[in-house]
Amino acid sequence: MRRSREAGYHRRVSDSPAKDFGPIRDDYAFFESHSDEAESDLAQYREPASVVLRARGAQPLRLCDFGCGPGGFSVRFLRQLDCSPAQLHLTLVEPQRLYREAAATALAPFTTRPIASHTALPDDSRGAFDLIVANHCLYYVTSFADVVPRLLQAIAPGGTLLAAFAGRENALLRMWDACFALLGEPMPYHTAEELDALLARMGRVASGGRAPFRLRFPDTPGDRWRILRFLLAERAARLPAAAALALFDPYARAGRIDMPIEHRHFVVNA
Repeated sequence: MRRSREAGYHRRVSDSPAKDFGPIRDDYAFFESHSDEAESDLAQYREPASVVLRARGAQPLRLCDFGCGPGGFSVRFLRQLDCSPAQLHLTLVEPQRLYREAAATALAPFTTRPIASHTALPDDSRGAFDLIVANHCLYYVTSFADVVPRLLQAIAPGGTLLAAFAGRENALLRMWDACFALLGEPMPYHTAEELDALLARMGRVASGGRAPFRLRFPDTPGDRWRILRFLLAERAARLPAAAALALFDPYARAGRIDMPIEHRHFVVNA
């Protein structure tokens, strides 16, 4: 799961994540460099995003990157989308200032227009976007039942919301569950099953497939701790060491950890 989403909003906002990535940027980078999750996500996004772009013709494509992080994945997404810079109207939503500024700099070559940049989805976003990408960020939002309808309302007629979001099929999410059980705490993050239920209550239908990928890294205690910190941030320091490290044992192969993982993609049309 890509987690370039920062916590610590210092404001009133319903879409603030409940996890601070600032202290674990190195662990996040370790996860990125030892998995092919991004490649799998890009493959899933390619066709539905292209459908929206083709439908826009010569009209502007109003794209919202919800939870853009530092912009690394977004650069790859926009390269794949191949939208004319003169056509792209880009809005970034990211609570962490350094990430938001880094993303705006990285994505500037993809548009000839000023990039709109916000800490939260603007209140006047109803029908504002032809394409919204929420890549692995819905786990962390607060007021989940308010944020998702706002995202759906922000889709313009003919537009689409694309979201990568893991459920109980995901090995890392199950590891989350196990770690919080070791801490004696409920798992505080959202899962794809909650989105299923919310969409059903709203009478909305989502399509989309599953994105398989692998996490592979040298099997050392230090590297196992890197993934645990990636998953739990500061809570990892409170885990009982032996039990937490043993969660990787089923994936140990010849001096390496090799975890087959998958998550879901949601395609929701206006």
